[in-house]
Amino acid sequence: LYEENLNLKFRWHENSDTIKREEYQKLKDKAEESKKSFLSLKRTMTQENPFFIMAHEFYDAIPVYQFIYDEARGWLERVVNIDINDKTQLDIVESQKPTKNVEKLPQPDKTFSTKEMRDSLKTGDMIEISPHSQNIMTDMAELVSMTKGAGLIIDYGEDQALTNSVRAIKQHKYLSEPEMLRQPGKADISAYVNFRALSHAAQSVKG
Repeated sequence: LYEENLNLKFRWHENSDTIKREEYQKLKDKAEESKKSFLSLKRTMTQENPFFIMAHEFYDAIPVYQFIYDEARGWLERVVNIDINDKTQLDIVESQKPTKNVEKLPQPDKTFSTKEMRDSLKTGDMIEISPHSQNIMTDMAELVSMTKGAGLIIDYGEDQALTNSVRAIKQHKYLSEPEMLRQPGKADISAYVNFRALSHAAQSVKG
């Protein structure tokens, strides 16, 4: 992976302190943790420094927003709230009315591209959106484009918009949504990746 005469530098973006230590032991002086965002990295990279990105199970850890359709009230946001029956526990509820995120994120005219799709919406239909994922992909694509580099994204996901793909895994077992909320911080929470949205974000970059 590493050759002295190539003078390669490795950077990683990681939140887990445990994984940071493991990566440091494996790469040691050949790598450095990047505290810079992809956006700030774009300002320092040049075409003399090809940028090769490998994102392995990276996007599935980025937060998502969930929205549910109601024929009477329109799009509502699913949010985490205090359980009304047990104030010591958490619950997922629908907003009583459209939130600011409803106006900014679902964008039905873009998500449901045809009149037939919009007309077929019914109460209970859901959509899941990760705008931060798309922003990061745009930054990655711009870095790759400006440095004539390359990228490889490996993750769980589908080539379409998703509804409710959020999952919690503890000790190699899936937890139900109530179980996930009863054990905050005790399980690995992830969501499927919408590769179609990531593809559109990457293709929006010239080059």
